[in-house]
Amino acid sequence: YTSNGFKSTLWNDWTLFPDATLSYTITPMHILQLNVSSDKTYPSYWDITPQASPINSYSVILGNPSLKPYRSYSGQLLYILKQKYTILAFCDYVPDYFAQLPYQNTLELKNVFRYENMDYQLQFGMGVIVPFRVGEFWNSQVTLLGLRMQEKLDHFHDVSFHNEKYTGQFKMDNTFTLSKSRPNLKLDLNGYFVTGAVQGIYDLGYLYDVSSALKWQFTDDRATLILKCNNIFRSNMPHTMEINQSGQYSRLWKLDDQRCVTVSFVWKFGGYKKKQHEAVDASRFGKSM
Repeated sequence: YTSNGFKSTLWNDWTLFPDATLSYTITPMHILQLNVSSDKTYPSYWDITPQASPINSYSVILGNPSLKPYRSYSGQLLYILKQKYTILAFCDYVPDYFAQLPYQNTLELKNVFRYENMDYQLQFGMGVIVPFRVGEFWNSQVTLLGLRMQEKLDHFHDVSFHNEKYTGQFKMDNTFTLSKSRPNLKLDLNGYFVTGAVQGIYDLGYLYDVSSALKWQFTDDRATLILKCNNIFRSNMPHTMEINQSGQYSRLWKLDDQRCVTVSFVWKFGGYKKKQHEAVDASRFGKSM
């Protein structure tokens, strides 16, 4: 990074990124599976651009040219019962994880929002996935997760934090077959609920989301007309966003304006037949094909 003629190296490291899947079939009704994966996430251009974007007289967003990418390592141990029900234990470790965090400017009365690298983020927990069906009308899948979140940063503008929280997640995806033929109508109704979370020095409250989609398939299922509504109750933002850290206390309300209704049309082109070609004459090579 070059600033005012001075050059500095922001990061220079060498890291392994393993990916592996191991499965052991005790019987067809009992399967164990171990998944290990890794990845690297880079910040966006605007997050590292050294510019200030005022929010109001007392708040500003700053870019962070020193922001570096973070690595993520995930492990899952799954037990699959009857090739249908899943019990899992998982752990995610993310060194150098970054998120936008606020801090008080020491030179003026201003709250500064900037993306910062943390020492690490750690999450581990257990969960269960249960699919079920009620006749030909209702097809559903329920996911329950319980986990512990932890985020740590030793040097954060003259303060430090090491926050942790136990949280639960509930998710349910449903498909209702309203009519199978003429018309072929299906209704998707999906939702989730999260009891809370932490993000750096933020303590985030609960949130939930409900979305739905009505699908009409016609012309031998080649055409699909979809009416979809996301975030029906405008509730997929945390109910509260509070900071109570090292003598700083604040509460942030954010206007949720992400609800939308969309209409889409999908056409599947069918009837393609591969052209027949004459066999290649390879007799001149002394063999046939």
